[in-house]
Amino acid sequence: MTTNTLKSLSAFGATLSPTGHSQFSNEALSKELPDNIISPIPYYGILLTQGPDSRQFLQGQTTCDFDAVTDNQARLGAFCNPKGRMISSFLTARRDDQNYLLRMRRDIIDTTKAAFGKYIVFSKAEQVDISDQVIVLGLHGDKAKAALIDTFENAPDEKNQLCQQDDQLILQLDEKGLTFECWLTVEKAEKYWAQLSQSLKPVGSNQWQRLTIQRGIGELNPATIDQFIPQLLNFTLIGAVNFDKGCYTGQEVVARMHYKGKPKRGLYRIQLRGKNVKEGQELFSDGEQAIGTLINIATVPSDNQSTHVEALAVLAHSETEKNLSRENQDDMIKLLNLPYAITTESK
Repeated sequence: MTTNTLKSLSAFGATLSPTGHSQFSNEALSKELPDNIISPIPYYGILLTQGPDSRQFLQGQTTCDFDAVTDNQARLGAFCNPKGRMISSFLTARRDDQNYLLRMRRDIIDTTKAAFGKYIVFSKAEQVDISDQVIVLGLHGDKAKAALIDTFENAPDEKNQLCQQDDQLILQLDEKGLTFECWLTVEKAEKYWAQLSQSLKPVGSNQWQRLTIQRGIGELNPATIDQFIPQLLNFTLIGAVNFDKGCYTGQEVVARMHYKGKPKRGLYRIQLRGKNVKEGQELFSDGEQAIGTLINIATVPSDNQSTHVEALAVLAHSETEKNLSRENQDDMIKLLNLPYAITTESK
């Protein structure tokens, strides 16, 4: 974690937990996700691609259509290896036509940069990790948009729309206008935090992780790199893959599954009890064969004063109606709803 990020958290009145989440001393986890919240998200970093060939380079390497990434439009996307397996997942926006920002898990930036680096040497573009210059805030609730307008005199109106104010980026993540991200320069983050947090409740980033899980947005981490094609993380269902944009690294495999295949697994939202649950951990049925993998996790209190985990997991479709358990545990997995329908592909 960079010094600038830790300074920003301190200025917000937050600290960094051992698991890499922001946390507030007076915060108590609740069974229900609180409304009208603002959260600093230290586990996110920003990889900048800059130069005259930036758009062309990213268009030829990623699953999303960078022609649709404009001064007021953001996109979810992924970068795959030649076998179609995801190396990185991201949300991208641009400052201008030569500066594209890819917001992703901070702990996969180095591997993403190294993988991109094999191809970017042939372009008039370069990559810079600017995670020490930018802090990401998450905002959610029916007061979030009003807080943004009061602070920036502007706010997005549609899903994937963004607006820029004095080098700060504000992005709307949902269709209802309840969920937003702000990508703030560290120099001005304290000022904007003070204004935004007047009407929104500060919470730690475990809560934001929970919200992301509830939205069904899977995010790669070091334990899940190079394992899944985009369909297995439902990326075709959340608009992170464009099948009309042309070729990109891994495109042949991804397109073949879309048009001719039928994936046997997909991303599900689940709840399970127990401690020491980790991203990348395999899930097992009654037998010894793994039937899935945990992708993202968030801790949630239970009624009996204990805690359970809410998670996104890649599971075999055939196993989702059965009783599932973790390896060497009797803790049963409960399937939870996603905001979109899980479908299998075949054209």
